[in-house]
Amino acid sequence: MLVFGFDVGTGSLGAVIRNDNDIIWHESWKFPADFASTQAAASKRRMLRTRTAHRAREYWWNQQALALKFPVLKEFREPAYPDYRVVKVDPRLQREFPAPGDETVYTCCLLRVMILEGQIEKLADWQIYKAVHSAIQKRGYGTVPWANSKNDEKKEDEAHESGRAAEFDAKLEELSIPESKRLPCYFEAHEMRLWNPSTGITGIRQDHHARSAETVFRKGYTAPRSA
Repeated sequence: MLVFGFDVGTGSLGAVIRNDNDIIWHESWKFPADFASTQAAASKRRMLRTRTAHRAREYWWNQQALALKFPVLKEFREPAYPDYRVVKVDPRLQREFPAPGDETVYTCCLLRVMILEGQIEKLADWQIYKAVHSAIQKRGYGTVPWANSKNDEKKEDEAHESGRAAEFDAKLEELSIPESKRLPCYFEAHEMRLWNPSTGITGIRQDHHARSAETVFRKGYTAPRSA
């Protein structure tokens, strides 16, 4: 009589087939060391929560913009909750630099700088929409209207975030950026060589001197909550 047996261990799987007392086949397999790790699943859940939170912020801003009669550059499927699926994106939202001969400002950080420096009257409604859309992608909020629960407002590692924020502040001081300008938009514009503390906005197009703000801190940066 053929009998099949198997054994599931914490790090391996074994199987055997015997015919009466004769073993006619057997095999065992070892699982990779990280096979049962929850790290990958937890990382995917964090990415999903982050993406959903971003979309929720964008949808919330869309509702405010519509109330203000602003053109919206991103459209969502209705009803939006719970996945906030995007169905259409205006090319002006995706574009960061103008074509040669075009003096339109598309760069998100420059639009935010212009608003902070009182140049909002120079901007079209869609540029104001884009500036706010960009700003709400940054961390550093307490209670926010787009949060679904109190858990959404908590940081998973407050000490880690505080350390990253301190690193960001130290970098801005190293770059001699005045305290009143120590905000993400100024830092990004500075690294892209579109703004400097001495002369303000220096251009609307990148050149070969530009740097990515993300590469300065390898995995991005965290601005303090006050920023």
